[in-house]
Amino acid sequence: AAVALAEATGDTTEMLRPLFCTVEVNVDNGTDFKDRPMTRVAFDFLLDPTLKRGFGGITVKDEDYLAALEEVDQIMTDGRNILTDDEGNVLRDTVFKFVYPERAFADMDYVEELKNAGALDDNLIKDILAIDFTRPIYSEDRCGLLQFAPKLDGEAVTPENLRLGLMINLEEFGPEEGSVEELFMSYLDNAPEENADKEHEEMVNTFIDACKARDAGEFMRDALEMAIKLRENARDEHHSVFEFPETMPFAGIEPSATLMFDPVTCELTE
Repeated sequence: AAVALAEATGDTTEMLRPLFCTVEVNVDNGTDFKDRPMTRVAFDFLLDPTLKRGFGGITVKDEDYLAALEEVDQIMTDGRNILTDDEGNVLRDTVFKFVYPERAFADMDYVEELKNAGALDDNLIKDILAIDFTRPIYSEDRCGLLQFAPKLDGEAVTPENLRLGLMINLEEFGPEEGSVEELFMSYLDNAPEENADKEHEEMVNTFIDACKARDAGEFMRDALEMAIKLRENARDEHHSVFEFPETMPFAGIEPSATLMFDPVTCELTE
């Protein structure tokens, strides 16, 4: 239906929105069972799973996670009161540890259906998701590129036509050197037969290797701060889907709105 509407109107903006922007979110966590220790930060917290298939993550220690909770003064609340256990200790987590919002399965499934319909291919999907890839959700840079979605008057919605239309719109815009628009153009300019997959894979592996090389305790503290930022984004932008304050913890710090992991060093930056 989305493809048919885009072909009928010629406007591909809304059809492509869930690929460029965060439309829906799910809530995930660092442990799958109650009272399990925190042993890893999953890859899908750090980047979109489309760019890093399979399970796995960065190894961490439960004691470092618990120390980080104290440092950021994470708490659970019912909206009025700080929640405590039977002994009066402040509850600092949900039933599961390290809760964070992530790109919704609905958005990823939608994109997969566009691919099945012939409107997208893996190359174009990854060229888009590779922009600001260490912010898999709530990326203003990537969402801002949606303005270049082409109008395909009388043309079929295909990966080739979308790629060409995006490039034409970007060229007319005239990207500044070093801008996100220029970077996006460089990705799109890779001919499909050359496949930009290798470039994206090397970029992702450089980032993951840097995360693995970091001190585990410092990385855990930074990952928690990023999770806090994402929770605040979710409360602000998707507040209607969170019915209860207990869905996600609160914290005593206010991370910068532009906080991100550096794609080369895996250090927090703004």
